[in-house]
Amino acid sequence: MVKERLVVFEQRHHWVIGWRFEDACDAFLGQDQKDGTGKPPINKDAWEHWAASKALRDSGLGFTFDSLSDAQAALRVAKDALKGGRPYQDWELKALKAGWKPPKGR
Repeated sequence: MVKERLVVFEQRHHWVIGWRFEDACDAFLGQDQKDGTGKPPINKDAWEHWAASKALRDSGLGFTFDSLSDAQAALRVAKDALKGGRPYQDWELKALKAGWKPPKGR
């Protein structure tokens, strides 16, 4: 069984979030301009990519990051969206970038 997970990858001069499949990366969030837009897909894998992309799009964080800490904050937002969490408020996004870790069950 292939295990996949959402992780931060370094690319040249910036950071991105993508799906890691064992030792390779297959897809990045925001790799397509339409990622996170339109109706949610029915397929589970496509829905997860859509939901994580939508969370980043709606939060205003974007899809490429200049620092690892900004990418890790965005990763928390994307992963929370996959768990069905509510959208982050502006102050929470700023706190995430500063290193805040939300309490369990947030």
